[in-house]
Amino acid sequence: MRILTIVAIALLFFQTNTKAQSESWSLDSCINYALENNIQIKQIELNIRVNESNLTKSKAALLPSLNLGGSYNMNFGTAVDPFTYQFVESNTSSMNLGLSSSLIIFNGLRNYHTMEREKYNLKAAMSDVARIKNDISLNIALGYLNILLSRELVNNATHQLASTTLQIDKTKKLVDAGSLPYGNLLEIEAQAASEKLQLVSSKNQLINARLILIQFLDLDTISEFNIVVPVISVPAQTELLVSVNDIYAQAQQLPQIVGAELKLQSAETGLNIARSYNMPNLSLNASYGSGYSSARSKYTVVEGFPVEEDYPYGEQFVDNLSTSLALRLNIPIFNNYNAKNAVQISIIGIENQRYQLQLEKNRLYKEIQQAYTDALGAYEKFIASSKNYEALTESFKYTQKKFDVGMLTSVDYNLAKTRLTKSESDLTAAKYEFIFKKNVLNFYSGKAFSLK
Repeated sequence: MRILTIVAIALLFFQTNTKAQSESWSLDSCINYALENNIQIKQIELNIRVNESNLTKSKAALLPSLNLGGSYNMNFGTAVDPFTYQFVESNTSSMNLGLSSSLIIFNGLRNYHTMEREKYNLKAAMSDVARIKNDISLNIALGYLNILLSRELVNNATHQLASTTLQIDKTKKLVDAGSLPYGNLLEIEAQAASEKLQLVSSKNQLINARLILIQFLDLDTISEFNIVVPVISVPAQTELLVSVNDIYAQAQQLPQIVGAELKLQSAETGLNIARSYNMPNLSLNASYGSGYSSARSKYTVVEGFPVEEDYPYGEQFVDNLSTSLALRLNIPIFNNYNAKNAVQISIIGIENQRYQLQLEKNRLYKEIQQAYTDALGAYEKFIASSKNYEALTESFKYTQKKFDVGMLTSVDYNLAKTRLTKSESDLTAAKYEFIFKKNVLNFYSGKAFSLK
């Protein structure tokens, strides 16, 4: 019965998983799935948990400590009784039990600065996770666009082959009627064979594009994976008129910049921690406890004479109760230059983080410059490809008419058809290239990835 239950649950899970994977994936669903399931993200998120624990630990250091302690001792031969402070020459046993507490009143604000540093470290770890998520989102978007591009190339190749197939039928009729030489039919059939090869190549490119995205999502299926094909519009060039400096100003909130600034603040707080070791330490210590010794006796007066009696555990613990309260002051005078060296190392660490912050800003500015140049170039390429395709389309219509009436050789026809096919493929590639480059630029401006 248990086996049947396990099998039923497994089948239900498999059916649910297959159904979920057979549904079409939108760009948003791909990105959200990757952000939720990517192992690299989960590994880096563990750093957040570590920093959360460190922050909790630093906050707890501001609280007083409280400890319960005890001991049991056995002495053989001559020993000093811990309660009577007299020498005894018999075997004795003793026991101690007590509470102790300590509170740091002042240590150069070391605990406070440590808590502040851990806050910065936690926020920096969150920025590192956000940076990885941004990188993964861009890679997912690129993979998604590659599938759309490959699909469109397959459609273009299919349409071109269908057009050439129709032309073969027309040419065959003209050849049979004696209007065209047989060589024209062979040339058209060779063109169709070439377009079939191009179609196969485009389909393989689509399969590889799907496989790349599936592997990036860590899915366990290939045949059931489909994506939503959105209506894509090409943005106007006017959207690129924002200057590089304006985009750079907006990009200051990106995780790589925020994280570098937080790490610099953490390093500056670390300098305060190092300096605190040169300051006096003041702490309050308290203890409360009691004990028992088998060597201790109790004397009572009976008829004017002292009589020795056993001293029970309970009475001894009550009578031996003691409380202590102490202030402890420690002023560092010389500590082998440990504190001084720690300060110097912290200063160097701050300078290093400042350089790192500047490196991140320089890298970001260069990336924005490159992205801006790429977006402008991609737009100009798209416009040129559009005009080229429109011109070749009109030219091919005229070529088609001339070929149909026998005024053009099949070689010239195939050449015109090849140029048109290449122009259509170039236009498709230019369109998706511009969409991606434009969205990369939007990413630096803090905008979401969009295909509209």
